[in-house]
Amino acid sequence: MGTVFVAVAGPGGAGKVARLRLNGDRAVIRMESVRSVLTLLSGELNENARAQDTEQNGGN
Repeated sequence: MGTVFVAVAGPGGAGKVARLRLNGDRAVIRMESVRSVLTLLSGELNENARAQDTEQNGGN
């Protein structure tokens, strides 16, 4: 078992942090850590894209 913290941050400094408690050997923990940070990054990119789209469309 291991505890891993992963984080992503955008250019404005806003971001997300996740605390993961993972079971398995080192390879499994590493793979799950990478999967989790990619999921966080994908969410941040999607939020950023929606915010930019809203801004470009006058807040609609």
